[in-house]
Amino acid sequence: TAMLETWYRTENSLVYEWGMMRYSETEIPLPTFEGEFGISPANGEFMENYKSKFGYWCKRVFSLSVLTLCIAIVISCVFGIWVWKRQIENNKNGDSYIDTGIGIG
Repeated sequence: TAMLETWYRTENSLVYEWGMMRYSETEIPLPTFEGEFGISPANGEFMENYKSKFGYWCKRVFSLSVLTLCIAIVISCVFGIWVWKRQIENNKNGDSYIDTGIGIG
């Protein structure tokens, strides 16, 4: 709780320093707003809703593709290490090099 209290003090000092003490009371609505007005499910206040189905699905598809890429990288690294280990274990000649397929030797 000490960290939380420190954050509250820091937040209040920054609000005062930046001149944002009663910003919600003096806030001017944006003229280019293209959303809907409704009641907030979090606190019950009347506010602007910025829901965009296209933006929502773009975020979901991007997140899923990044997640799939990360999983594929991890799986390929684990598989590569496994193949490398098997290659070292199967080296019967006692040579210290690893066969890379380049043909040097």
